[in-house]
Amino acid sequence: MSIEPQHPQHSPPSATVLRLGRSKLWTAVWGATVLLSFFALLLFGTVFLLARTGGEGAEPGHFVLLALELLIGPFGVYVFVNGWRARHQVLVVDAAGVWWRDGPGSALIPWQSLAAAGIWHSKSGRAHAYTLELLPRDAIDRDHPLLWPLVREEAPVVHATMHLPPGLPPMRYRIPLTWRHSEVSSAVRTYAPHLWFGEIRRPPGHLDHPDRRGHRRRTRRRGSAD
Repeated sequence: MSIEPQHPQHSPPSATVLRLGRSKLWTAVWGATVLLSFFALLLFGTVFLLARTGGEGAEPGHFVLLALELLIGPFGVYVFVNGWRARHQVLVVDAAGVWWRDGPGSALIPWQSLAAAGIWHSKSGRAHAYTLELLPRDAIDRDHPLLWPLVREEAPVVHATMHLPPGLPPMRYRIPLTWRHSEVSSAVRTYAPHLWFGEIRRPPGHLDHPDRRGHRRRTRRRGSAD
């Protein structure tokens, strides 16, 4: 499929623009703050226990607190780093298709390259996770430099509202959305009503994760072949 490498600096007024990176960053900051605050509390508890025992001998509580610190501290840093890396991500839906921006790079998934588009949602605890599902007509580059984190290998799900052509490739683009999923839904129905299959509820955990390990393995092979 054809993917354009560039996008105008300013989106047209009619385009729907979601600065997903900002939302991810603020969520990461909040989550990291909670985790690192808990880490600091555990660290204080460890110091308090050591002071109470005079530093002589180790109690079971020391090991429990140390294990929790080793788990929570690095995880809090991991949450923040992931949010920071994603801070420039922007989703744009316009007449040309779906644009994905991440920092200075941008890529277009044209409407004419798709067989269907819609939104999936599933319950995650007390909240709902929404994703924009884009099903390509033909095979795609699953290791595209910019789009690979959005690619999922999954056979098309048959649903009463989805009228899919046979023989679609088992690859799709899955873009996690924020609470503004209704704006994306409206934009897709405006620009590509013939592709729209609706909003469908899926089992919990449908969001999943990109194939990072497989991507690293395949790109290493590709590099060595070159």
